[in-house]
Amino acid sequence: MEETAEEYYRELIMRNLLQPYYEEYYKMHDLLHCLARYLARDESLVVRKVHEVRSSNGPMKLRRLYVIDHEMTEIPHVLVKQNSLRTLMWKRSPMSETQMDLVFNRLSCLRVLDISRSEIQGVPDSLGNLVHLRYLNISGTKISVLPETTGNLRNLQFLIIMGCWFLSRLPNGIVNLHNLRSLDLEGTGVVGMPEGLGRLQNLHLLHGFKLQRNRSEGWCMMEELRSLSCLTDLSIDRLERTSGASEARAAELGNKPKLRILRLSCTLDLQHTEKEKRRIEEVFEELHPPPCLEELQITRYFGREFPKWMAETSPSTSVLLSNLRRLCLSGCNSCERLPPFGLLPNLEGLCIWDAASVIDVGSEFLIGTGSSSRGGDRAGVDSSMHAFPTLEALEFHYMPNWQKWRWDKGTQAMPCLKYLKLWECPKLMSLPEGLLFHATSLTTLVISGAKSLTTIGNLISLKELYIINNPNLEKVSDLTALTTLEVAYCPALQVVDNLQSLKRMKLLHYEMKSFPSYLPKRTHRPTRKRKVLTAHLEKLEIRCSMELIRNICQRASPEWQIIQGIQQVRVYSEDESVHVFYNKSPFTFTTNFNITTGSSCEMPPSSSGVAL
Repeated sequence: MEETAEEYYRELIMRNLLQPYYEEYYKMHDLLHCLARYLARDESLVVRKVHEVRSSNGPMKLRRLYVIDHEMTEIPHVLVKQNSLRTLMWKRSPMSETQMDLVFNRLSCLRVLDISRSEIQGVPDSLGNLVHLRYLNISGTKISVLPETTGNLRNLQFLIIMGCWFLSRLPNGIVNLHNLRSLDLEGTGVVGMPEGLGRLQNLHLLHGFKLQRNRSEGWCMMEELRSLSCLTDLSIDRLERTSGASEARAAELGNKPKLRILRLSCTLDLQHTEKEKRRIEEVFEELHPPPCLEELQITRYFGREFPKWMAETSPSTSVLLSNLRRLCLSGCNSCERLPPFGLLPNLEGLCIWDAASVIDVGSEFLIGTGSSSRGGDRAGVDSSMHAFPTLEALEFHYMPNWQKWRWDKGTQAMPCLKYLKLWECPKLMSLPEGLLFHATSLTTLVISGAKSLTTIGNLISLKELYIINNPNLEKVSDLTALTTLEVAYCPALQVVDNLQSLKRMKLLHYEMKSFPSYLPKRTHRPTRKRKVLTAHLEKLEIRCSMELIRNICQRASPEWQIIQGIQQVRVYSEDESVHVFYNKSPFTFTTNFNITTGSSCEMPPSSSGVAL
């Protein structure tokens, strides 16, 4: 069913009936939305106030109702009389438990119920009357308990409870929901799963599976995952509570033929004994996922070495996780070396967070320790092939001790890399030579908090560069394709050279009192720096101190000599209460800065004039 729905979803996108909205979200085309609302006008209704149900036109035989009313104190009788209602979506509903009891007793034909992010603290037993219910979403509420009558919802397929922090335990009757396909417990206070969960053999998605050590109290153990062969998306928490390798092996994750997404995590604990570290290594080694896996996330793993299956080759010389496309490691602070992820043939996105023990990233990250850039005999690895052949996005976050990134120009890697982010890597001293030679598709680079980095340059394909809080960065040069440059809090930056394609630039430093030296003044005979840096600059945005804003507003100032040759300039104070807007052609100069008082003045935003 899920696979068919995804096919329909992609088909609607391909036909432009669904259009991009935000990141991975899509929305219905406006014309199609109007048509759908017209055709379903007698059965579907969106109301901002419940009393609008009463005043709506046409026959009142509603099937679908979406309510946007966060202030209702009483439920109108006309609503509870809609006994033909199949879908009720009332997010942030102000209903009390008593009012819900009334709704659940009257609207017994509901198939879809969404009361997520409501202020409710309890769910009445009458929930069990909704025996036709297929979809129930109570995520983000303050409920502390679900009634045992939840087990009566024998047709329920989707149960969404994520973000219910006060919910500590699921009702035992939940194991009777044999049609359940999706159970999302992410971000809840649930401390364990009820025994018998393995009976839910139609589960495709299971988020927030939590382990308990005490089997005698009716908790579910890892072995119950064995029978859930339909799983496509699984997350397991508190893996440090696993008794050992044998319990992990009993889950048989490697035998799940449909598993595409897997998230494994431990609980945050700053202190672990050597025995605990060895045990967690053994546990993770037995949690070998199937070859069909496409996305893997490991969080707070505290073993000293990563599992061998993460990028190891099998006896048949094929990479075990050959279909893996996205990989994220977070909080793995005890591991000193990264696995040879460069061997993964289809990896598209890699993100490393909080790897505090990593000091050096070298060839073992690209092709493993058993081979080198000039050949090697590592089993199953063709040294003539690129490492990371399909990688498009690479991110390193919060690597406090990372000093060297070794990748020489003789090792071919990352030919498809488009996006690189280095965030809070304070000891990293330089970008690797191999990145400059082989990452020929790199278009976006983000570097923040690299306190030891002094130079960025020679990335011939780079189009966007964002540098933030790099206090010792001195030089940015030879980025011939760069069109966008953003600089924030890089006080030592003195040289910005050979950026002949630069179109847009942003400078941010709220203590900045004058322009940096790499912005040259306008001259009658352009210097090389003028030609290279600002000759083609179309847009300049500056966020700075009030003192610099004052200087920009003065015609005789050095700052005015710089900006007057740029097509569009926007200047803002820290709170954006003061601004300067300048356009070269047609000429306009607009500001609300009061030159006499040094504060904002009430100047119409559309006013224009010349610099003072």
